[in-house]
Amino acid sequence: MRNLKFKTIPIIWLLLTFSSTFNCGTEKKEDQSTALIPLLALGSSGGSGGKAAGERCIVDTECAANLFCANAYNINTPYIYNLCTAVPAVSGTISGNGTGLSATLTSSSPVADFSVTINTPGKYTFSVTSTDISSSVVKPEISVYPQSGRTALLQATRNFSNNHQINAYNFSTPGTYRVRISTYYYSGSFGGGIRLFAANNAVASGGGSCTYTYSGKNRCDDYAVNSLLLNTYCTTYLGTGVTSANSCAVQNAAKTLIGRCTKGVIRGSTYGNGMVTRNYYDTSLLSEVTFDCDVDNGVQL
Repeated sequence: MRNLKFKTIPIIWLLLTFSSTFNCGTEKKEDQSTALIPLLALGSSGGSGGKAAGERCIVDTECAANLFCANAYNINTPYIYNLCTAVPAVSGTISGNGTGLSATLTSSSPVADFSVTINTPGKYTFSVTSTDISSSVVKPEISVYPQSGRTALLQATRNFSNNHQINAYNFSTPGTYRVRISTYYYSGSFGGGIRLFAANNAVASGGGSCTYTYSGKNRCDDYAVNSLLLNTYCTTYLGTGVTSANSCAVQNAAKTLIGRCTKGVIRGSTYGNGMVTRNYYDTSLLSEVTFDCDVDNGVQL
């Protein structure tokens, strides 16, 4: 086995050299980390951890302590290699009540981090959208990191075409974490405004509400503060709903509450994007609440 290892390493070196030469100057066509990690794992014991900003990398630990290894498809470069990139300053603090937080992704600041402190382990639901809901330039991706901003706990799911994304994460340990928003990028314009909604509880009051019926059953959506949901979401998408500046609790005080679910709502330029706490009343079944929450990565209350 020892002899086999020594014979393998020169071959790997030739393959890596050929790959680097072949890809020089080409457009993004594949994720370098996916292509090269299996080869590097055979003949490398890990990076030095001292690479500077702008240097090529495979994993965060290759970069200096204040940098992370940004994926090639999340930064403004025409090439397929990942680059050591500065861990950004925090753009806002997540309170857990769904209130929308905004940031702008630029070539020099390609990701936005939002801080969240977990006191009690549990599930968070996340919904992120371009602030321009009619545009698809920003294709946001959600990931979760420890406070250091390095070595992801939840890897981003690739978003090739949508100007929004929904995801969830179960925090198992108390502490402070970062929710990172990046954008999928291949070519053309880069970046733009994003808005993140994050919750582990009901959305805060003040965003308004929509009372409506679904399959003959009474429901009401409380909108998250700073939501980008349009009036047509209530009056057309939900079917002749009634909007109000009041909360669902005020609007439906005489009804029997069966259950609630906080979840992201992504309905595009026609109806808007955001987050709601959906209230189920009267003849609704608790199984319906559970089903809706599971389908949309929501938090059941």
